[in-house]
Amino acid sequence: MNRKCLRYRDEIPAYLEDRLTESDLEDFLLHLQHCEACSEELSTQYLMSRGLRILESDLPFDLNTELKELRERRSRQLRSRRTQSLAALILEIGALIAFVLEVALLIRL
Repeated sequence: MNRKCLRYRDEIPAYLEDRLTESDLEDFLLHLQHCEACSEELSTQYLMSRGLRILESDLPFDLNTELKELRERRSRQLRSRRTQSLAALILEIGALIAFVLEVALLIRL
């Protein structure tokens, strides 16, 4: 196990609780695509934190499906965060342009 894996394994609880920053989430999801050991550790921690409650409830449970759905949710959240960040940036640029135009008009008066 390398240092990078240690970092990602430490981030698993934050991933499960949706507490990773946009950048960390992107890195984490990318790492999981290429690291079987960290994917297995995610499965273990997910099962320990969430799966046991589901198993105790007698509801149908498929760990692989649960983890796939979680990854898809986090990927959608990442895309949504990026869209929101882009929208906020566009609004800020618009506000800056409006301010510059207003200052330019005041200078001409």
